[in-house]
Amino acid sequence: MASSSHKGRINRVILGLMLGLCLVIVGATGAWAILWNETPNVLSGTVNAGTAPVTQRLFDDRQLVGLSLDFGPERALLSTGVGIITNSSCAVGDTVNSGQSLFAINGVPSISMATSIPMWRDIGMGDSGIDVQAMSHELVRLGWFKGDVSELATRNLIRAFKQMAKEAGTPNNNLSDGFIYMNNVSWLPSDSLRLASCPVGMGASITQGEVLAIFEPHIVSARIAISSTRLVQGARNITIDDVTLSVNSDGSITDSQALLDLASSPIVDASITQGSTDSIQVIYTLVEPLNVSVIPPASIRPQGASLGCVIGDGKPMPVTIVSSELGQSFVTFAGKQPHEVAINPPHDLKCSE
Repeated sequence: MASSSHKGRINRVILGLMLGLCLVIVGATGAWAILWNETPNVLSGTVNAGTAPVTQRLFDDRQLVGLSLDFGPERALLSTGVGIITNSSCAVGDTVNSGQSLFAINGVPSISMATSIPMWRDIGMGDSGIDVQAMSHELVRLGWFKGDVSELATRNLIRAFKQMAKEAGTPNNNLSDGFIYMNNVSWLPSDSLRLASCPVGMGASITQGEVLAIFEPHIVSARIAISSTRLVQGARNITIDDVTLSVNSDGSITDSQALLDLASSPIVDASITQGSTDSIQVIYTLVEPLNVSVIPPASIRPQGASLGCVIGDGKPMPVTIVSSELGQSFVTFAGKQPHEVAINPPHDLKCSE
């Protein structure tokens, strides 16, 4: 009997615990149901995101763009004499400088001279003309002639050329104190040019006007390839390697010195040598970076193509939208920059004009 009574008490305790657990579950379920009738914050409409601070930065509208090159006609070194090539230092990729000899014809070096016009006659003492002036100017530039640049061929001018020619290996019997012989000179189109081809070699029989060497293509203009609608207006530069050059308002580069500097860039130089100038890219930037304000895109309500309205420091303010990147909008304020802007302002927000 005692054992049966003990088991009864245990059963009543277990039953009581089970009833209590059921009541707890029912109560919790009722509470959850009541709370679920209210929409959780994460699902309710638009959350008021508050405000965001306004910061400043310099903006140069940096873009990576393509650069197209336009080349001039082929340039070559032409023979001014007739005979046999008895010496040649022509080698593709080498540079020819004014005042140097690349070939000898019948044992006489032909001096490459970057005069403003080609030499077209023998220049004798007392002769005058723009060809004399061009020779005088180049001999002064090369440091051989110390006199004044003029259109008159003086004894000192002819002696200066003779000294240069002797230095290049010209025999005395092929020089004269009274003349600069045309067949001792080959015209060089520029101060320094790189060789692209050497069509004649030692032993070749050549005639006057025959091509002795061909130079690499020369750039006569360049242009950036980009739609103007993507750009912030303003004067622009391009940068390639360590060369920075000004660009015309139409995106072109035509300045002669700028084109020479461009050609000196290792990237451009290699592209010309390899014949792959279609893939040249440069960094295109504003010359004078703009001081812009940085705000979240969600704080702007568009008012036109490049205009917007924000709530800055609690009041509507018009802005000019300059650009955007990586979740940031760059704007300028008509007046003083606010400290903060409202995020997600009303969609019908307007700024008075």
